Amino acid sequence: MTESTHRSRSRAACIAVFAVFLVLALPACHRGVRGDASTTPVATPPTFDVTLTAAKDDQFDVNDVPLTAEELTDHLRYRQEQGQGVKTALLVRGEKQKISKAHIVRFVRVAHSLGFTPYMKDGDEFVELQATGGGSDAEAEES
Repeated sequence: MTESTHRSRSRAACIAVFAVFLVLALPACHRGVRGDASTTPVATPPTFDVTLTAAKDDQFDVNDVPLTAEELTDHLRYRQEQGQGVKTALLVRGEKQKISKAHIVRFVRVAHSLGFTPYMKDGDEFVELQATGGGSDAEAEES
């Protein structure tokens, strides 16, 4: 085998590997994953049982009342006890507050502990939040 034939085959192999990389890696770059939860575009339910608004200090507004994650858990647990259980909840951006990584982490933890499906409105798109593990409140506060 000549040296030029060997170079041609090596070059062709490199191009093939690069093409496979592009096909597999590029779609993963556009997924909008944030923090300790992953987001998955989904068909949204027609209504949500509860709508939360992101508030300052990583709190959640429920009917214009700011609640910490612990208070939110207590509020939703009380609703369950009163026969108004939550199966779906939506987190939206506040007027003056963006949804932070800490909001998402805490919201997913509350949802996991109470067994409901958390959603987030990201621009015009609704996404289902799913826990990915490994995160902590301290890590969430850093971002």
